[in-house]
Amino acid sequence: MTLERSLRLALIWTALMAIGIYAVAAESLGVAVLGMPSAWLCWWAAHQPWAPSVPRLLINAVLLIVVGLGLGLASLDGEFNVERIAEMLASLLVIKLFDRRIARDAAEVLALAVFLVFGAILTSLKLSVGLLLLVFCPLLVWAALVQQVVAADERVEVYQEQIGATRRRVRQGGALSRGLRRMTGLLTISASLIAAAVFVLVPRGLAPSFLGGLGGQRSMVTGYNDTVELGRAGLISESQQKVLEMRVSDGSGGNLGGAGRVYYLRGAVLDAYENGRWTRRQRRGSDDFKRLQTDATQQIETGAPQTRAVVVQEISLYEPPAQDSMMFAIQQPFLWEFNEPLKFSFDGRLGTLRLNQNAKTHSYVVHSGLPGPRATSNELPAALNPRRLPDFDSERIREITVDILQDAGLSGEREPRSASDIANATRAIREYLQGFEYTLDILRADGDPIEWFLDESQRGHCEYFASAMVAMCRSVGINARMVTGYVAVEYNDATAQYTVRESNAHAWVEIEHAPGQWRAHDPTPPADLERVHAPDTSLASMARRWVDALEFFWVDSVVSFDRGSQRRVLGSEDSDEEPQIAALESISEFVNRARQSGWVGIVQAVLAGGLAFVGVLVITILAQSFFRRLGIGGGRGPRVRVLGGTREVGEFLLRTLEKAGHPKPGWKPLLAHVTDMPAGGEGFSDVVDRLYEARFGDRPLTAEEAAGLRRAIIEASGRLVSPGPATG
Repeated sequence: MTLERSLRLALIWTALMAIGIYAVAAESLGVAVLGMPSAWLCWWAAHQPWAPSVPRLLINAVLLIVVGLGLGLASLDGEFNVERIAEMLASLLVIKLFDRRIARDAAEVLALAVFLVFGAILTSLKLSVGLLLLVFCPLLVWAALVQQVVAADERVEVYQEQIGATRRRVRQGGALSRGLRRMTGLLTISASLIAAAVFVLVPRGLAPSFLGGLGGQRSMVTGYNDTVELGRAGLISESQQKVLEMRVSDGSGGNLGGAGRVYYLRGAVLDAYENGRWTRRQRRGSDDFKRLQTDATQQIETGAPQTRAVVVQEISLYEPPAQDSMMFAIQQPFLWEFNEPLKFSFDGRLGTLRLNQNAKTHSYVVHSGLPGPRATSNELPAALNPRRLPDFDSERIREITVDILQDAGLSGEREPRSASDIANATRAIREYLQGFEYTLDILRADGDPIEWFLDESQRGHCEYFASAMVAMCRSVGINARMVTGYVAVEYNDATAQYTVRESNAHAWVEIEHAPGQWRAHDPTPPADLERVHAPDTSLASMARRWVDALEFFWVDSVVSFDRGSQRRVLGSEDSDEEPQIAALESISEFVNRARQSGWVGIVQAVLAGGLAFVGVLVITILAQSFFRRLGIGGGRGPRVRVLGGTREVGEFLLRTLEKAGHPKPGWKPLLAHVTDMPAGGEGFSDVVDRLYEARFGDRPLTAEEAAGLRRAIIEASGRLVSPGPATG
């Protein structure tokens, strides 16, 4: 296989890999379906006989049109972000595959592929992207090395044409192929080690984001929604896409997770209903609404500290949360820990925390206090006034609720109730609703969706069950609100984590049993809840959970590698100072001491540094000499290594040329030197050709060939005319 063919194959595979990586990162089937076949088609067309006849002016015009279209579309929809740039790069890459005529064109293709992969990294860093990068990096190194060899071969060809020498092309195989493979492996390993060191050691969060709004972060979740509109597509999703991983422990670190143990993660609290749509009531002017930001330790307190019955949730999101995202937590969170400075909006009445900016990191920790003892007093709350009791504007819903309560021996009047009456009433309402049928196949309701659900359909999903319970409770004066979030049921024993997917989006109810004491109630039938959200036990599902475990390790160890992780790796968890900053301060302190000592101290420092440098240099030279004598390494080696023959033949040729008055300049190739000699270096050219074959063609000289080459050198030197003295 020739080098040109190797380069062609390396280019198409590199381009296809780059397009595929971005398609996976952006989760865009269209990019893969359109981009990859188009890339192969342009690559194939570039090697047809008619391809060189296409004017480059036309190709450059197409490139400019693509750039113009990309900028125009970005200006129309106002979105000029990483995705837009990456799609434009993919289009340019496809076109440049057709416009490949010299090695420089190949370099442009590789550069576009690299930039496209950068776009994929900025779009998503999930495990599949990381695995594809492991394949792409050595492929890119190989392609770049082959491109450099082909570029050098093209320059040699131009030079040979200028001097009138016979065209000699570099052949792939043997020593050249082995050298390229060794260099590819060495560069890949070296770059990986350097990248790992930089990844671990570089301080986190010290430099501002250079992307600004360019990143255009995508929505954090798909299945979850902070509004509910009955009768339309809402938070209900059957997608198995992962949203987050969660480890649950007590205050001392003991594991609180396990199969069969379910946790509800609150997101939004919805307390306003109108025309089938639930939203949160705006309270920006109230005392309950606060603007918060993390303190010096990147923490936020949203409640009174708890010392007993604490549930710690270590949450790793699949994507960094975007601005206006809700932060998920088990009920009654009081302390939040983040890995970067962030700003939030906190609604104290609802107990929800909303992000006011885009975040960079994926993980955070929440401390929640379990609810206290359930109030069971029969005394009426003194603070409740019948005129201020909650209500729901539906006489039909109130009639249904009154009948349910009366059948349970409870009062159906809209009046203040004791904690025990509220508990009994909510139990009766919940048990009534759990007799309904759970289904995702919902027809459009006639009239109010909740009335339609209770009166006619009696079939629905969690949004309908939760909506109905809130409406029924309010209709008889019991304060209730809807909560949307996720239910964590899928526990992975391998990682001691809960895996939460888009299909785990859920809606439930919170009831105020006593002033300020809210408790969660789920009216969805328990059997249906388990059927819908419980993890599959098939072999495919078990394999998927193992993949999820690997992906969580990737997210937790690489994607979410932050200051805390960095401190743990560097062993500086107890220090308030960045380890890198401490090293820089030590250097600064040394420099300051030298400056305070005056010129004498500066001279001493310079001399100490110079002596250290000389010492290292001497040791390196001695080590190289020692290993060279042992035949190990040897650096540049003797001149004969460049010539390519045996030591005796190569040095004999150089000595012969020097004695004849034609010493070879150090800058000039040996073949060009003998070709430029009188009579075209008759006899010497064949010798140099054989030496080149020995060096670059993996055809070592035998003893007989070496003796024959020495005789040929002697014969050629006899015919060589020494140059006469220069005349002025």
